Amino acid sequence: MKKLLLIFSFSLFALASGALTLRDRVSALEKEAGEGNAEAMYHLSTLYEHGFDSIPADSLLSHRLLQRSARAGYAPAQNYLGFKLYPAEKDSAIYWLTKAADAGEMKAVSNLAYILLQSDSTLTAEMRCERDSKAAELLTKATEAGVPTAMASLADLYREGRGVEKDTLQAELLYLDAVSAGLGDAEMKLLSMSHSRYASLTPEQALKEGLRAARSGAHTVAFNLYCRAVEGNIPRAHTLLADAYSSAKGTDYSHNLALRHYAIGAIGDDPSAQFILAELLEIFPDALTSLSSDDEMPAEILNRINANNDYSSPQYWYSLASQNGITSARDAFRRLFGNE
Repeated sequence: MKKLLLIFSFSLFALASGALTLRDRVSALEKEAGEGNAEAMYHLSTLYEHGFDSIPADSLLSHRLLQRSARAGYAPAQNYLGFKLYPAEKDSAIYWLTKAADAGEMKAVSNLAYILLQSDSTLTAEMRCERDSKAAELLTKATEAGVPTAMASLADLYREGRGVEKDTLQAELLYLDAVSAGLGDAEMKLLSMSHSRYASLTPEQALKEGLRAARSGAHTVAFNLYCRAVEGNIPRAHTLLADAYSSAKGTDYSHNLALRHYAIGAIGDDPSAQFILAELLEIFPDALTSLSSDDEMPAEILNRINANNDYSSPQYWYSLASQNGITSARDAFRRLFGNE
């Protein structure tokens, strides 16, 4: 769908009237394609591949336009044509991907590496090493250009020591970069690779790495690391775990679990938790009272809640948070996920 929506931002449609219909826009694009504009051919091809709104799909027309665009030298079309031809027409796929790569299309570079890395039982061990080294070289080039799939594939090689020296820390950084670039699958690879290492981290190390994962968008990884960090009873770790439960980041939503960990974080003097707990108490005045039925709540925390009437007052927690410079939700989350 995103590919199809590119049609609306395509420069050929920067016409004087903003009220053109979809059919008018397609007609304008068809005119440019008919005049030999390779980019217009490519965008028409993606449109007809799936159809859009009142425009029906036409796979035959789509493929013809894609071929015309590729033959006219448009690198994205060459890459996509090669991608579609593999594996049924491997030689043709490599031909078009190579042309696209030579033209500077980094996605094609990544796709060529992918083809290289496919298993081939006829290769000797020496040939496999040469193949892996070439693939690593291509993936490094595409990674440096910001291609997410290349980042994840290069991480696979570092994880396994194929074509490069084995380096799981480098693999972890690459997986995080891929996640940050929008490739969600890389997060599961990272979790699979590093799960046992995470279990060996100190709570303080787990907290630091959890924050790094969260900043990259690897929320499932971050959640697992926060769970390790709270074993050290770090107030900030409890607050981060509470945020994960309250926003369903890396885990299922749970109001009760979020409340539990916000309370532990706030009573442990984490200023972000104190401000957020104050806001919760304004909405749910009996929130802390409800924790008495939480079997997993630490007895020490429950005793402090029962012994201090001020704890049920939002102003009490707002005051404590303000003493640490937290006077808004924005301040609270900046402090929580920042480097302080």
